[in-house]
Order: sequence, then C-alpha cells, then structure tokens
Amino acid sequence: MTPLPAGAGTAAATVAPRTPLAELVTQVATSSEPLLVEDADGRVLGVVTREAVLTALAGRPAGRSDDAPQLLETIDA
Repeated sequence: MTPLPAGAGTAAATVAPRTPLAELVTQVATSSEPLLVEDADGRVLGVVTREAVLTALAGRPAGRSDDAPQLLETIDA
C-alpha cells in the first residue's frame, strides 16, 4: 500500500479507475505527486505512481509473477 501524503486528497491530480495508460503518461509527466484514483462518488481507491506507469510502458510487471502490470496501488480506508 502507498500511504497518501498529507493534504493529497485536495491538491493531487485525480483519475478514474479505467483511465487509459496513454492518458496516465501525460498526467504523471506533469505531476510531482502520485495520481489519486477516485470512483464516481469521489472516494479515493488508491494511487498511480510514475514508477508504475513507466513499468507498464516497459512491459515489466512490478513485483508480480503474472503478465499484467499493476498500476493501481490500493489504499486501506
């Protein structure tokens, strides 16, 4: 799990759970913080880090034994 930085709930950029990788690339390139993943009700589901996006682009799953890259790091609420 990746803990949220203090105040991240109001200042960080947000994305939807099914945001395409191409859009995430643009957003992580311009953000100094991880992207918050929010559901339709505005609840934070987790974060997408720059490292996760770069790993997905490189085609190497980070810390996974299967072939699917994991972009979303969930947060315990």
